[in-house]
Amino acid sequence: VMLIVTCIWLVPQTEAAQVTLDFSSGTYVSSSFYGQDNFTVELLNGSFYPTGYAGTLKWYYKTTTIRIQHHLGKFSLRQLDRVVPLWWGMVFTSSKGGSLFTAGASTEKVVFSGPEWEDVEYIEIRSGGDILVVLDNIVLDVADSDADGIPDAWEIQYFGSLSRSMEIDSDNDGQINRLEYLAGTNPTYRASRFEVGRVAKTTNDV
Repeated sequence: VMLIVTCIWLVPQTEAAQVTLDFSSGTYVSSSFYGQDNFTVELLNGSFYPTGYAGTLKWYYKTTTIRIQHHLGKFSLRQLDRVVPLWWGMVFTSSKGGSLFTAGASTEKVVFSGPEWEDVEYIEIRSGGDILVVLDNIVLDVADSDADGIPDAWEIQYFGSLSRSMEIDSDNDGQINRLEYLAGTNPTYRASRFEVGRVAKTTNDV
């Protein structure tokens, strides 16, 4: 009697924490550098377009290259909104050899799929001509194995493992770990905390 045993290896799927770069809730460090949720969006040459389309990513010249990185580790690009028509088009590339060209006379949602957009070290974007480019709502995934909404890399950086609850205040500064992540502060250092120092009324507008 021959007994044939078939083994099936079940590989656990890693959960992901999703981040949407909205270009309004982060910080413009300079005219060529934007930071949000541990992601950086940098113009390698040139500067952001200064006027119109508030709360979006804007640039003009085709010689300008945009680079998106996550300073805690790799990430995956999911989708983004193309806010204005792009007659000359633009090219997206990834550190894993991904390349996508998109163009058209209308606005649209650009979706990215395939291994070349997964677990990348950076994404670069470049327009095909000297025309205003406006993007918004860039959706990115980072690994979140314990499905608590906080990237694994951030938890390991500060706590050395994924076992620490995000709902406790590890450094006793009055803010739980989850809020420290959202604020970009150090959850293990009491002096590192988000505070609103002063609110002043500057106009009569409501």
